[in-house]
Amino acid sequence: MIHLHRHCYELYMCLLSTAAHSNRKDNALRPFPKYFIDENNTRDFDRLIVCLESMPSVNTLYKNKQELLFKEDNTLQDATDCLSTICKNKDAPHLLKFILDMCHFKSRRVRYISVGQYIHERGLHKTIPPHIIPDHVFEITHQDRPTGEFLKGYHGSSSDNFFSILTNSLQNYSNTEQMKNGSVYGEGVYACEDLRVARNFSSGGSKGWSKSRFLGSEISCLVDCEISKGTGSDVESKVGEENNKYIVVKKSENIKIRYLLLYSQVKDLSVKQKRDRSSMILVGFYVLFILFIFMMRFHTEVKMEARSLYQYVMLMYRKH
Repeated sequence: MIHLHRHCYELYMCLLSTAAHSNRKDNALRPFPKYFIDENNTRDFDRLIVCLESMPSVNTLYKNKQELLFKEDNTLQDATDCLSTICKNKDAPHLLKFILDMCHFKSRRVRYISVGQYIHERGLHKTIPPHIIPDHVFEITHQDRPTGEFLKGYHGSSSDNFFSILTNSLQNYSNTEQMKNGSVYGEGVYACEDLRVARNFSSGGSKGWSKSRFLGSEISCLVDCEISKGTGSDVESKVGEENNKYIVVKKSENIKIRYLLLYSQVKDLSVKQKRDRSSMILVGFYVLFILFIFMMRFHTEVKMEARSLYQYVMLMYRKH
């Protein structure tokens, strides 16, 4: 049986939607779902976007379940049965099957873990600044995980790149049109030793999935990687501005993604409403507190004035 966790479903819907809306979609959405390629071998992005927007939200598809189960040799029929009463788009089962294939792609698996578990596994309790803590974490496991000595590095990029990054891993795009940030320290895949530096390279990218209820309709991403030291100059450390340390990996096979870190920039509307309501309550309490202090001071001053007036009257009375 193939398991599809509710958070993994929403992750791929968000990443697919972001890539499909990108102005670099020809490069960002790779691999492209074969079902949406026509007889002329043209990739039909418009049809894919319509299908993405017709797909049910997590709450509709999963209800109270955490996972959906699909037979490994019958995923398309199971996907059709799963969507039959909640999505009328005939393309939807094929897109759901594509997501299943991506979550269980070759020798790689994607699963959701808690932020606390990630911080514990990476030993970041004392080193990660509060404002850099991710909102969500997905663990990527590989059958061919690096052995021997390896380095840890972070890689940030625009969110519309992460469907391809998650599926194809990090690739050396030096001297190609897909390279965005240059190659100051030579050709290779660039990673940072400091999470804060990598965070500066991650951005929200293009439009996300409008039905996202958990991750948010706009996300930014980066990956936490393990880097095999290799031989010779396969992996080089460079020191940039402000003593920021970069790792340049010449061969893509030497770098493996271990965790995908997500930062939600625009939360679900209900979450935003709750946050706004909480903010208004706090503001209300603050105003009441200020009024209370003012009234107390005013009351104290009135009492002092009354006491002074009483003392003056008594003094004048005694004089007479």
